Amino acid sequence: MSEQDDPRTPGSCCSETAGAPERPRNPPQLPALRYRFGTQAAFLRRMIERLPRPAPVAGAPRLSALTTRAADDPSIALLDACAAVADVLCFYQERIANEGFLRTAAERRSVLELARSVGYELGPGVAASAWLAFEVETAAGAPASVDVPRGTRVQSVPGPGQKPQTFETSEPLVARPEWNAMPVRATTAWRLEAGGVQLRLQGLSTGLQAGDGLLLAAERQPKVELEPRELRLRRELELRKEPEFRKVLELRKQPERRKEPEEWEFRILSRVEPRPADNVTVVAWREPLRWRTGAVATVYALRQRASVFGHNARKADLPELAAAVRANQGNAQVKAVDLDGAFAQIQAGSWMVLSAGHVAFKEKSSVRRRYGRFLHAAQLRRVELLSRADYGLSGKVTSLHFRSAGDLSDFQVRYTTVYAQSEELVPAELPASALVRGTAIELAEPRSGLRAGQHLIVSGVPSGGDGETVESEHAVVAQVERGGRVLRLERALQRAYVPATTRVRANVTRATHGESVAEVLGSGDASQAHQSFVLRRAPLTFVEDPASARGSASTLELRVDGVRWTETPSLHDLDAVRASYALRNADDGRTTVQFGDGRNGARLPSGVENVRATYRVGLGPEGEVAAGKLTLLQTRPAGIRGVTNPIAASGAGSPEVLERARANAPRSVLTLDRVVSLRDYEAFARGFAGIGKAQAVALWSGERRVVHITAALENGRPIDEDKKRALLAGLARHRDPDQQVLVDGFTERRFRIHARVGVDPRLRAEQVLAGVRARLREAFGFARREFGQPVSAAEAIAVMQSEPGVLFVHLESLSTGPAPGRSELLLLDESEDAVRLEVATA
Repeated sequence: MSEQDDPRTPGSCCSETAGAPERPRNPPQLPALRYRFGTQAAFLRRMIERLPRPAPVAGAPRLSALTTRAADDPSIALLDACAAVADVLCFYQERIANEGFLRTAAERRSVLELARSVGYELGPGVAASAWLAFEVETAAGAPASVDVPRGTRVQSVPGPGQKPQTFETSEPLVARPEWNAMPVRATTAWRLEAGGVQLRLQGLSTGLQAGDGLLLAAERQPKVELEPRELRLRRELELRKEPEFRKVLELRKQPERRKEPEEWEFRILSRVEPRPADNVTVVAWREPLRWRTGAVATVYALRQRASVFGHNARKADLPELAAAVRANQGNAQVKAVDLDGAFAQIQAGSWMVLSAGHVAFKEKSSVRRRYGRFLHAAQLRRVELLSRADYGLSGKVTSLHFRSAGDLSDFQVRYTTVYAQSEELVPAELPASALVRGTAIELAEPRSGLRAGQHLIVSGVPSGGDGETVESEHAVVAQVERGGRVLRLERALQRAYVPATTRVRANVTRATHGESVAEVLGSGDASQAHQSFVLRRAPLTFVEDPASARGSASTLELRVDGVRWTETPSLHDLDAVRASYALRNADDGRTTVQFGDGRNGARLPSGVENVRATYRVGLGPEGEVAAGKLTLLQTRPAGIRGVTNPIAASGAGSPEVLERARANAPRSVLTLDRVVSLRDYEAFARGFAGIGKAQAVALWSGERRVVHITAALENGRPIDEDKKRALLAGLARHRDPDQQVLVDGFTERRFRIHARVGVDPRLRAEQVLAGVRARLREAFGFARREFGQPVSAAEAIAVMQSEPGVLFVHLESLSTGPAPGRSELLLLDESEDAVRLEVATA
């Protein structure tokens, strides 16, 4: 005690001139009530001041004669001891007063009991959930499908300083080996392009060489395609010499029209290049294709090249090919042609091409051709080996009968080459340039059994990443198309994946954190009211439940004499025979099961160890294990090879902290289990299990009013799809069904601070600056900021100035950028150099 504060010092505040003590005042928004009427020194000072005054009780001796103020005097020592007692009593009185108000209570038990007074229970937390992908045995003799029962237990591989966490599947699963890791289609079918001059074929043993014929057919029955008709008609004009006829034909020729793309193409190969590295053969030709871009074609190699019977006869004996096949039968169309020689390899059903022209070869497999103007392609209906004598010649012929007719009047026997003995070749697929994105996934092969509503895990290297890191996300099948090859998703994928690295797992089910235990709680006694039992294991697992207004439900299943009793939030409104119980979570995390008294809720029937419970143990953020950690099967169904969690576990919530309870308890009486106003939507979302922050605003969609909720998880991350679905399902039970509601995450923005701080020279500068950094991170961290809340220079200076030892602050820069939007959260950058603090000398 200083000399100035010593009550025995003349002129001190406790002298005769000292005024009476003031009653404490408490303006609004104080973090704690001031309820003390004095300290030990103040009480001692006032008692010494009153020693010379008249006694308040008649007949009591006056103490004016007691003039000593020595501390070792027994009288003064007694007063000193009484002042200490008063100080202790005032301290506890102030603490009790603070514990009586929700805003100022510091003890969790006080907040818990105050919240219960309005029917609000502090949130017990919620267990993390994860998507498990099971791998089924694929060896010979393995089962075609495996039943994975509900409750299958999987344990995590703990990291340094961590404990293994147990998860259990939430629903049964039928797993198949073909669903383990399905590759997506990483290649695209080769399609013709207008102007194309080469083609990639699968394999290296195509047997092709330069000069071979190649037929590209789009239909089973390609049509005849000749040169433009005006060229043929000009030839007729030269024969007939009729001016009027020529005039008519010239009018028909105008205007000149470009030739339409054909339905088949025939080319003579100019180059054949095997590429062993890619296991493909590249073939090329000289004349560009005239096909429509994007058409799909069947490719045939025409292995046999032959001439028409009579090609070597005397010139005077050679007719056109049509006359060589039939004997002047009017306009009847030709349906057969005879090859010069026996070709047993040509089979019915194969393809052939007639070319009115010939090909001249150079050395080294290069080709120079004089390509005929007329071509005809057809599929063979019948092939016959015959003997024929005509044009002064005789010999074996191969008679080819067509499936389709054609006008062959322009094909001269001597100059017609027949390409036959077709063999289908497989074009090499091209690497897919399109990324796996959107709402459709095309698998490399069709997979049977896939159905709408099935859960998937899509894994792959995202586009724009480092090219190595594999990311995963959850998806749900909305529709299965093309026999199980194309999967339509309920929602678009969040990322775009490189096809060659993408795999789709369909043996997927949901699992939640917590280990199942069975326990005998005790024996019922019908003579006791409000009988209760405490669960031996803690904490009791609560899992996500959209049907609950709080978004969570306990995993406790309680049976009395084998009959299951139901859980209720409160026993207050129950009748006398209702077989229900209520749960109460203590401050230490243990859970008490409480039963009725016979008026509000039924009493327990008497019995020996007839109250039994099954529940799960495990809760909170420790269950948010990283991706790939849930790999230890504690219960292994037959046929299951392994399991993993491609996505990190999420959605966990800690038991409700005091700050959240202070805010959420009053909101419980605002909604009263119905959601109408924007304030109700925000209060409901904030109180939902696992949600750490929420904001509701009204938007106009152009047609109607929409409630838009921006939400964040307790761990500071934007709300994920699973929690979003759960929140919307919970809102659907309490809101107007005609009101459209949208739930989205937030965009995080970071800012930096550079300041010069004046530090009290009596203190260590590094300690003061460390305290300033801690205050900044606390004030501008996730827990303290709201969506759309800006940061001002004055606010930043005030936070830094509040640290003891700071004399002044000169703010050099505050890089906050533009004002944050409604769905943006402006936080202090967490990097080490985000807060640059320098000691100012003046």
